[in-house]
Amino acid sequence: MRFKIDVYSITVEVHLPNSLKDGLLLYKKLKKKLSLPEEGEEQFEGTVFLEPKNNSKAHIILCLSHISHNLVVHECSHLSLKIFMLNNIDINIGDIGEGYCLLNGYIAEKVFYILKKNNIMLYKENTPKNKFIPLGG
Repeated sequence: MRFKIDVYSITVEVHLPNSLKDGLLLYKKLKKKLSLPEEGEEQFEGTVFLEPKNNSKAHIILCLSHISHNLVVHECSHLSLKIFMLNNIDINIGDIGEGYCLLNGYIAEKVFYILKKNNIMLYKENTPKNKFIPLGG
């Protein structure tokens, strides 16, 4: 599942592994395939990276076993920051980071649309574990 950010000519690939273990395996596979730099390999709920040899392609990995509004927005924020850094744009340029906020909102909206289109339920942090809610609920 992918979408394009035309203004920055970046295509974003969204990966939705079922579990933390599947997410880590996917990350290791992509890391090897794309020659990603060494980073910590702990279990994670999600991650974001740009392809080192093709900065016009980004990846977001969100583990479905831990998916939440917070996780989606958190990873989208990382991607927005990476895009600004890639383009040498000061995050504070303009009206107190308005450009960053607009980009972050756009990316999050696209990811939430993909989740909704695929009938993916989001975990709500303040409910008991394994309690899921419909997107937007």
